[in-house]
Amino acid sequence: MATLPRRQKPTADLLPQTQSQYASHLFQTSLFSDCTIRSGSRIWHLHRCILAPRCEFFYTCFSGDFEESSSASVDMHDDEPGTVGRMLKWLYTLELSRSEGSWTSDLQLWLMADKYGLTGLMDDCRRLIVEKARSCVKDEQAFEQAVDGFVEGIEVLFIDLPDRDDVQAIREDVVEIVARMIAKKMGQLPVLEDLMREIPGFGKLLIQTLSRQGKQRRRASSSSLGSISVGSGSSASLHSPQPEKLHIPMNEDSEEEFD
Repeated sequence: MATLPRRQKPTADLLPQTQSQYASHLFQTSLFSDCTIRSGSRIWHLHRCILAPRCEFFYTCFSGDFEESSSASVDMHDDEPGTVGRMLKWLYTLELSRSEGSWTSDLQLWLMADKYGLTGLMDDCRRLIVEKARSCVKDEQAFEQAVDGFVEGIEVLFIDLPDRDDVQAIREDVVEIVARMIAKKMGQLPVLEDLMREIPGFGKLLIQTLSRQGKQRRRASSSSLGSISVGSGSSASLHSPQPEKLHIPMNEDSEEEFD
């Protein structure tokens, strides 16, 4: 009688310590996979029991009277492969890595999440987009290093994305950060002036945000001065300093000033 080989114990790398690590391990190794996802030249061997409960699109594909249900294969030929890969990984881990993808690719992922009804991924993308925008403009050196990605991100955000309330909320978050950068007197950056001319929606929102922030600072300054109590029998004249002006030319014929 032939002797069966002795079963080896699972190695440590087959037994990740956390649920997220194990989900990521399944995604990367295709261990026990039972379905195939294709996009462009890329192919993923994945698991219906993970994809279907977390995405209505996959649930419909695998449970309905469709070819995908019997073949356990879905072709996402209309979607960019790299973005598909990030979405699929999120469906496994429910986490979005900051190191993966540029600011623009995060916006594209937000669009895909919206297309497939993944509100949790949309929220994660929004947080990551704002975080990366903040990193881009934290100081002049950071802005110079990330300026190309910043410009591309602004173009996608204000031109490619649809005019909707949830998109407008992301725009406002990003412009709020840019306005604070300007308030720090980081220098008159020509790239911002060019963007304001070329993308009217960005320019208008930035002007409105700068104006609102200036009013808020003036109110806060007046409130703090008004709370100073002067001793009995004495008088004092308190004057707040005049704020410096920021000049952001909107076109060749006109110029706006902001505090």
